[in-house]
Amino acid sequence: MQNRGPGIRRGTIPATAKDPVAVSRLGKMLFIHPMWDSESQRLGLKACTPRGFVLHCLAEAVGFFGLLLFPAIGGLLLGLAIINWLHSRHFWLLLIPFAVGVISESMMWVSWLCARRKHFHYDAETMTAKWIEEGVAREYHWKHGEH
Repeated sequence: MQNRGPGIRRGTIPATAKDPVAVSRLGKMLFIHPMWDSESQRLGLKACTPRGFVLHCLAEAVGFFGLLLFPAIGGLLLGLAIINWLHSRHFWLLLIPFAVGVISESMMWVSWLCARRKHFHYDAETMTAKWIEEGVAREYHWKHGEH
């Protein structure tokens, strides 16, 4: 199996508790999460678990916001240093972006947990998303031109 990023292996869903290797990779990307393999994976997840999909999108936005906090807080600390108001108590502000990153990663993990509850599986070779909903096997395959 080809490695597709932290917690994502080709043909499987990301980081599950049954896969210790995937769990160990769960926190490798704190702010930016891997892109979708294809539209079938993205729209398949959306069809499988709309709440999980929204949570996934929010996690991406929160992660990006956390990444933007680094230069903002760095600029604030630099500005405080320039006007000679910087104190050691201000350095705790550097923890805020990391906390936002951990929140983002947790949201991403929960979004994939929602998909796992419905046995979501993405097959990269056939570009097909499959899951089980109310005991019925569902399948999604994106067709060009479809929205």
